Amino acid sequence: MKPSVADSATHPSPIGVRACLRAFGTPIQSLKGVGPKRASQLESFGLTTIEDLLYHLPFRYEDRRQIRKIASATPGEEASFVGRLLALQKKYNPRRRSQLLLGALQDDSGSVDLIWYRAPRYLANGLANGQTLLVHGKIEQGMPGRLRIVHPDFEVIETIIEEQPLQRILPMYVRPAGLPLSLMRRWMAQALCEYRGYFSYRLPPEIIQRHRLMTVADALAQLHETPLEIDIHAFNEFASSAHRTVIFDELFYLQLGLGLRKRSRAKSAAIHFSAKSAPLGARMRDLLPFKLTGAQQRVLNEISEDMKRDQPMQRLVQGDVGSGKTMVAWLASLQAIDNGYQALWMAPTEILAEQHFRPC
Repeated sequence: MKPSVADSATHPSPIGVRACLRAFGTPIQSLKGVGPKRASQLESFGLTTIEDLLYHLPFRYEDRRQIRKIASATPGEEASFVGRLLALQKKYNPRRRSQLLLGALQDDSGSVDLIWYRAPRYLANGLANGQTLLVHGKIEQGMPGRLRIVHPDFEVIETIIEEQPLQRILPMYVRPAGLPLSLMRRWMAQALCEYRGYFSYRLPPEIIQRHRLMTVADALAQLHETPLEIDIHAFNEFASSAHRTVIFDELFYLQLGLGLRKRSRAKSAAIHFSAKSAPLGARMRDLLPFKLTGAQQRVLNEISEDMKRDQPMQRLVQGDVGSGKTMVAWLASLQAIDNGYQALWMAPTEILAEQHFRPC
């Protein structure tokens, strides 16, 4: 779901269309922390530019708006807690070349065990006894009388400030293996901060108002940095106003591009067929063991009128299986042949091509 060239032609940005296109085409490696290795990982997912990154939308949102007391934890549920990391143990297994991390998170109501199997080095080096952590994960029954969380998500909290609440709705992204979610969120935030202004030339205001949408910049901001007051069910169903805006934006400019192309083609000269007699078409009708239906004849008449005009014809014939679309196309082809031209048929599959080629 990406910005197109067509919209910039209709609503030029004060920044300048070329500047906008150059900005969206900026390599993703320009972001802080995206080195050659990370860039290669992202490229494997089709993410090479700022535009690719901004339109890489979350597939799910986790509700972490409630910070629970550890004493209220129940096995089988997912929950978030804030506490102090205690009894951290780092056990290295030389045979498996992996590290096991064990610890406990404690608040003023109780404690829960934390376990990381095969913990990567960066994680082991980043944890220390006494740190305040914001932890989220699935509660499991551990040792008798103990609860545990295996491979919890966590953030180290340096200081707890009332103006910066720990509650949040966390966007989840499809990402390369080994790439932390926190990095994806950080890059999204940086890209939004630096490139949000380049969306100023997007959908016309009257369109936004008529369809109760929002600007694309606001929509992407909500999708990547989700505010606490949103309807998380609508976001997880891709039915939010932000989702509808991005979807409408893509389809609107796709249709606009097709409309502009159609208008341009209508101005170009085309072969037009005369209304002279059509012996091949008449002979074909005589050979048919049935008469054309009213709908077939109506569509064929419309096609015939189009083929007499000076503008190129673009027409889609739609109908159920067995409704006679092929016969309509065949009689239209004979009209071209009757006027001294050729007709070319293309089929989407080899089997269908053979069916059309095979004599009846």
